[in-house]
Amino acid sequence: MQPISDEDLAIVQRSGLFDPDWYRVTYPDVAASGLTSEHHYLRYGFRLGRNPGPTFSSRYYRHAFASIIKDQEPISALARRQQQAGSVPLPDKGRVLLAAHQSFLSGEHDLALNLAGRHLEAEHRHTLHILQANAATLSANRAGWAEAVSSYLRHFGMDPISAPDNALSLFEALEPVSTPDPVHDGPRISVIMPVRNAALSLEKAVRSILAQSWQNLELIAVDDSSEDDSWRILQALTEEDPRLKLHHLPVNAGPYVARNIALGVVSGDWITCHDADDWAHPQRLAKHMAAVQAEHTSPCVSLTYMARMRLNGFFDTIVNANPFSPDGVTRLSSVSALYRADFLKEKLGYWDTVRVGADSEMIARAERVSGSEALTFPQIGMLCLSTEQGLTRHPVLGVRPKGHLSEIRAAYKDCWSAAHSRRTPEQLYLPFPQHTRRYQGDFGFEIPYEIVVKAHQAHV
Repeated sequence: MQPISDEDLAIVQRSGLFDPDWYRVTYPDVAASGLTSEHHYLRYGFRLGRNPGPTFSSRYYRHAFASIIKDQEPISALARRQQQAGSVPLPDKGRVLLAAHQSFLSGEHDLALNLAGRHLEAEHRHTLHILQANAATLSANRAGWAEAVSSYLRHFGMDPISAPDNALSLFEALEPVSTPDPVHDGPRISVIMPVRNAALSLEKAVRSILAQSWQNLELIAVDDSSEDDSWRILQALTEEDPRLKLHHLPVNAGPYVARNIALGVVSGDWITCHDADDWAHPQRLAKHMAAVQAEHTSPCVSLTYMARMRLNGFFDTIVNANPFSPDGVTRLSSVSALYRADFLKEKLGYWDTVRVGADSEMIARAERVSGSEALTFPQIGMLCLSTEQGLTRHPVLGVRPKGHLSEIRAAYKDCWSAAHSRRTPEQLYLPFPQHTRRYQGDFGFEIPYEIVVKAHQAHV
């Protein structure tokens, strides 16, 4: 271990960020070491991720200023950069929100909010509201939570929401502050919802679609042989609204077989999907259709965004800003994909009958067949429930917390990517039922057996 330099010691001491008394009280092992607080911090403390004082979060700075600090002591590394550049160093673009979120998760609640408020750039400033919403969940402040989330939604042009005080979870209590003006004229939209053991969130999800301001719709729910009360809940809901239509699968065949069954009976001019653990903002369909209709040419497929939260309202899926998640909170939503029905039925075909990942395959296939990229509109159409039971968080089949594909999803993507690149657009139409695996063994790639739907299940 390198000796402590006099320069680093002087920088830390005069920074105003190091509090020797606080450091010694907060970390009791310092006294036993026989070192002064400053020497202990510079020799051991910063390497252990410890804070030098109550106003400095090492966890936050190491992530937000990763390109500057690297494996160095944070205070001295930032001071040297400031001296070299002649100006206060700026955090790495797009990393502030996740840095503050990680600080928040470690218990530095107020400090995390203050640091995010200081460093968030203008283009990501609205994400501070999500940190404020997370803070509101700790004090069970539902009004504060709803106001913070509403402020975030307003950034995307969406009406505010509320969460009345009652016995329900925040997710279950979600509702609009006011009912948006209904849209009666316009083409019919068919919404497809596969359902599998979703009794906890199903009624909320169904009602959120039936409460859309876009009135000309049908919701086709396909129960994938649920083992809980899902089928009973669906049957009860059909008595309230004839736009809800039901199908029941005798065996569990996975969400994409369920979608394909529904696709065979849809009557809409446009087709999209909704999951049984998502809440659709009442303007989801109307805003999406307005954006589509404003285009000069009618896009074959387009997408919007969503944000993911737990039952208690905590937004747990926060990442560094990237093309898939432009602000680190909202994420491109594959389930929001809105297809022109004629294009889907005549040119594209059905979803691949695997258990995960077929949304991405379908969108990529649509782009290849249409010859143009899917349009993405900066809207948040859904707040999606984050649970351990959902496929997104599944330890084997899910998406990893940092946003990278699991090995199984990545292997499946390799299969269909190879097939897409080596076939003509006309050859990419996918029928249903799929009597032979379209991508199995293509060009040396094998679909992982864990996600293959067996033949007797795929033809229900």
